[in-house]
Amino acid sequence: MTSNNDTVTIPMIDRNPSDLPGMDTSDPNTLTGEAVLSFHDISYRETVQSGFPFRKKTHVLAARKDPHGLSGDILINGKPRPANFKCTSGYVPQNDMVMDTVTVRENIEFSAALRLPMTITRDEKRRRINEVLELLHLDKVANVQPRSKELRKRTSIAMELVTEHPILFLDDPTTGLDLITTTDVILVLRRMSMRGQTIIFSINQPQYSIFRFFDSLTLVASGKVMYHGPAREALEHFKSTGYKYDSHNHPELFFLDFITGGFSAILDTKEDGH
Repeated sequence: MTSNNDTVTIPMIDRNPSDLPGMDTSDPNTLTGEAVLSFHDISYRETVQSGFPFRKKTHVLAARKDPHGLSGDILINGKPRPANFKCTSGYVPQNDMVMDTVTVRENIEFSAALRLPMTITRDEKRRRINEVLELLHLDKVANVQPRSKELRKRTSIAMELVTEHPILFLDDPTTGLDLITTTDVILVLRRMSMRGQTIIFSINQPQYSIFRFFDSLTLVASGKVMYHGPAREALEHFKSTGYKYDSHNHPELFFLDFITGGFSAILDTKEDGH
């Protein structure tokens, strides 16, 4: 995103040491201005966005909300989004749009019937539906009505997956779920990313057991990007810039304190000899 003044670009590289797409953080700097957020070659990644509130920004990134009144550019591989980006990317809203009066399979079939091209054969549609059911571990409950929160969330994700879009956006997919169910949903998303799909979602206050599954992390505060890069390098980045980290604190709580101005994330300004 850009302002009318300076532009800050988040640098990206083609491959990281683990041979996965990512960004070079050899010289990380906390971004204090508005930035151009450019998604570049991020397949096989699970990206999480954290901030207050980030879901509105996810609407814009996924082209589901009119950007009227907002400034900036959203780039993919350094280029503007195509005009049909809304039709070529998946989007799972925070409030699941699932019909609980029909079965899980029927919900997915409904999505496939409405959204897949007419050129796709009935057998191909059936293959996709069965594949998605198996991927999300829904095959054994395919004929059950989605009444529970977990089943509704899985079904909502499946309704998007059946379209086989290369990018999937989700608005806080763990809202209202307990820890066990949350972990299960995150693992599902991770399996999807391992299959080559780009997964981008917002989340608030993730526990460490969830945070450790993230590949890439974007921290946002007051509309500004505070960090964007590998999740495993975020803590060292802030420590290297002078922020004190209590080893008894969980990293995700430290990050939340940082972006909200909490007391556990403060600059160490003490000089030697004082």
